[in-house]
Amino acid sequence: MIGLVVGLVIAAVLLAIGPALARSSPVMTFVALGFLGTILALLLAGAVSLRPDHDVLIEKARIAKDDGRWTVVAHCASVDQRELAKATMDHSTQTL
Repeated sequence: MIGLVVGLVIAAVLLAIGPALARSSPVMTFVALGFLGTILALLLAGAVSLRPDHDVLIEKARIAKDDGRWTVVAHCASVDQRELAKATMDHSTQTL
């Protein structure tokens, strides 16, 4: 939504002070820049969500699955929470 709004604001600025090409077709200027702003915002969100630090965890979980083992991912905020999660699951668990 932010990308759409930014695109529409840029279109409005172009129509107010921009070139004659933008002013000759105001509807298409709004449509094109609104669409472009939306697509660029989605691309930026996708780039931000690529987390290379998760690749190791995902690959180890995939290998465990291929070996017929289970994977439980617990997001712990502290060492105490990690120890509690390990104790809750059992002593036969492995940590990655």
